[in-house]
Amino acid sequence: MMKIQNTTHKRQQGIALVLFAIGMVVIIGIAGLVLDLGRLMLDDARLQNALDACALSGAQVLMEASGNASAKMSDAEAAAKDTFSRNLESGWTLTPVVRFSDTLKQDPFTSTTSPRYVQCEVDNHSISTTLARIFGLKQMGLNVTAVAGPAFIDDCDFVPMVVC
Repeated sequence: MMKIQNTTHKRQQGIALVLFAIGMVVIIGIAGLVLDLGRLMLDDARLQNALDACALSGAQVLMEASGNASAKMSDAEAAAKDTFSRNLESGWTLTPVVRFSDTLKQDPFTSTTSPRYVQCEVDNHSISTTLARIFGLKQMGLNVTAVAGPAFIDDCDFVPMVVC
């Protein structure tokens, strides 16, 4: 009887090491995915801030500029791209696409004869992953858009913390 227990015990030796190795690969992969997703969210916030500044700058120049629509759009686009590059994270080399529209309901934005709204967009900004490559995920992408234009508030009682 003693011989049978010893043989069974010897067959099971080493299984703990295999399970530990598989578990460590899974834990490192999940930790890497969490770190890469955190970096993606941080880059998304930074890019969104730069695009918000881009759209606001373009809309301000568009409203204040004088001349024909083509000159206004040209000045607004130059101001928007300049603001974007000044607010962009150092080391990034991105250029936004700047579009104009006379209404917010126009999709996609196209240049018009009486532009009122500015859209700044960065499409397919890819970020290389680090530890998430264990799961075969080599790159993650961002598509970020910001729109700005005039704000008209008519017949509105101004109450703090309430949107009219």
